[in-house]
Amino acid sequence: MKTILNSLETIILITVIVLSMLAGKVFSASGNMIAGRVIDEKTKEPLAGVNIQVLDTPRGASTDLDGVFIIENLEPGAYRLEISYIGYVTQKFTDIIVSPSKPTNVSIALSEQILETEQITVTAGYFVESNMTQPSTVGLSREEIRRFPGGFEDVVRTVSTLPGVAVVTEGGRNDLLVRGGGPSENLYIVNNIEVPNINHFGTQGTGSGSLSFIN
Repeated sequence: MKTILNSLETIILITVIVLSMLAGKVFSASGNMIAGRVIDEKTKEPLAGVNIQVLDTPRGASTDLDGVFIIENLEPGAYRLEISYIGYVTQKFTDIIVSPSKPTNVSIALSEQILETEQITVTAGYFVESNMTQPSTVGLSREEIRRFPGGFEDVVRTVSTLPGVAVVTEGGRNDLLVRGGGPSENLYIVNNIEVPNINHFGTQGTGSGSLSFIN
């Protein structure tokens, strides 16, 4: 009978010790920590990856996708926190009291920071747009006119190949049609002198002819 009672007392004692240890762990887990959430001040959206550093200690944490962080196993006392995140103003919190009875909860709202740099001057480099030829002015050299295939060294026949210029093919005459105009609407200037028609055998009232007399 005494052996049975001793066994029961031993079991009860072990149970009490285990329960006490569990109770101590639960009690200690309920405190000695700093927990909180970090959000954007304007949008109120959670910020992930925010760095939370307990100053003067090696302890710290970072927020999860919900902006939540937990820093455990802290000794009771007052602490200072530094919260930093790229693109946001770094904040510091003082007098964060940690107690063994309950966790310390903090709510943090970070504001965006405008990053300013020194003045930057942008200059053209490798990709430089060359000077484009104006659509209404085209220059042809003497050699280009002389070498033009089928042009017979004729200025008017060479000009007839330019964009926007057409020629009446009937009879092989230099009837230039510039941008839909007629042969009489063209102006020829030779050595700063206006010439009504620079073609041989020209038709009266027009600027056409069989062959230009410009050498």
